[in-house]
Amino acid sequence: MEFTNMPSGGPALTSTPRAGRATSRSGSHLEVHWRPLAAGELDHERLWLLVTLAASALAAVSWQIGLRPPPCFFHQVTGLPCPGCGSTRAVVQLAQGHIAAAFIFNPLTTLAAFALGTYCLYATVVLASGSPRLRLTAQSGLPAGLLRTTALAALVANWWWVIAHSM
Repeated sequence: MEFTNMPSGGPALTSTPRAGRATSRSGSHLEVHWRPLAAGELDHERLWLLVTLAASALAAVSWQIGLRPPPCFFHQVTGLPCPGCGSTRAVVQLAQGHIAAAFIFNPLTTLAAFALGTYCLYATVVLASGSPRLRLTAQSGLPAGLLRTTALAALVANWWWVIAHSM
């Protein structure tokens, strides 16, 4: 994969015969590795799958016994919803199979839940089959800066959505 210059002036990821490496015009690149877990290496797949399963079980039990999250402090003080407002309602809607309703309550939480589900599926397959692990390594500031900018833009867009659709 390789970054190439687009007409807008920004980089775009394209496939090339040099699989396993993404580069930009500034020389930065992203290494993509499928490799077995090294001796002594932290097993991220097992760790985050167990953390997710434990947190999900705790949340489900808490919900069943009537424990609810506290009111949003930011919303109480400012009268505006925070970027996370609607997340609980979104997760409840997802648990009931109502994807569109979950998206309306909080799009970023809904997308994050699907990303987490995808990661858990990947981790389960890797752990069950003993397959090589996916590892990404950024070799310069471009991918990390791009990731931070994208995350900030997603957070701001989500906050706008939550404010515009507050219920």
